[in-house]
Amino acid sequence: MLTITGRAKARLVQALKQQTTDPDKAIRLILAPCPTQPLGFILDEREEGDQVVKAEDGSNVLLLGPNVGAALSNSLIDYCETDMGAAFTLCRLGPVH
Repeated sequence: MLTITGRAKARLVQALKQQTTDPDKAIRLILAPCPTQPLGFILDEREEGDQVVKAEDGSNVLLLGPNVGAALSNSLIDYCETDMGAAFTLCRLGPVH
């Protein structure tokens, strides 16, 4: 299962609110075909089979299709701000199988 820190979830909520007021929209995490940036975010609607991360108010904030959810199982997404800038980070919490 993918774990998302409170800091990352808060930043996703903020980004979603900047993009849309449509309650049916959420941010979808996708596997991008670029080796230097293997993950991406798009605005999308929930589909059958999605894993859904909810905001504190119960609204959908992050969607993961079955392939993405499986690829990122046992991983952690965080959001960090450093002198080099701000970014989401992804790390494995256990061994890669």
